[in-house]
Amino acid sequence: GEGEAGRREALVRGMEAKLVEYYKRFGSKVCVFSDTKSYLKDLGGRGQATIALVEALRNAAASAYAPGTAKGVMADIAIKKAERFLGMEKNLTPEQLCTLAGSYVSKYLDTLPLVKG
Repeated sequence: GEGEAGRREALVRGMEAKLVEYYKRFGSKVCVFSDTKSYLKDLGGRGQATIALVEALRNAAASAYAPGTAKGVMADIAIKKAERFLGMEKNLTPEQLCTLAGSYVSKYLDTLPLVKG
């Protein structure tokens, strides 16, 4: 019934809030995606709501980790893994996929100086 739908929506909002906080606190850790994969799976497939969740994760990580730093790069990688896992790339055209791949190569080359030691 209506009460059940409301409870489910409250649970979803709570889970989303916890995921956002987790990505803000631990987004630069290698394990963040694997730690949250099962929760992401439960929250995927909701169209605009899934897109909004990924944006919230991206914003949380961006507020915690400066772009162009090693931690910022690791957080960005975790978000990209989440996007791919949630199927957000499956509807891209071949041209869009080529552009996306090019952006990944550029980011890789831009971050190489971070690992030279």
